[in-house]
Amino acid sequence: MKLIDVGGPGDYVAKEFEKVYDEDDYLGLWEKALKNEDNKLVLKETVDTFGGEYELEIHIKAYVFGRVDEEFVNYIREEVQDYDISKHMNFYIVE
Repeated sequence: MKLIDVGGPGDYVAKEFEKVYDEDDYLGLWEKALKNEDNKLVLKETVDTFGGEYELEIHIKAYVFGRVDEEFVNYIREEVQDYDISKHMNFYIVE
């Protein structure tokens, strides 16, 4: 399993990430992060919010795991992961 962990120093980074990027972008972001020694990538995007435009800093870390059961991922998302925290930091399955 390949995944990206997304967060950053601002509020709602994961939610804003979802507005800028979609599933088709995940593999490319994962590959860019993996090229760095620490498997990390920092992106800066200008986003529109209720208060106007601001620059969002998105921190991405690429991970590679062995086979992970989809039911386990669903369990983590539904039973372990905190909904409010997932607005700020979250993980996205690449493949």
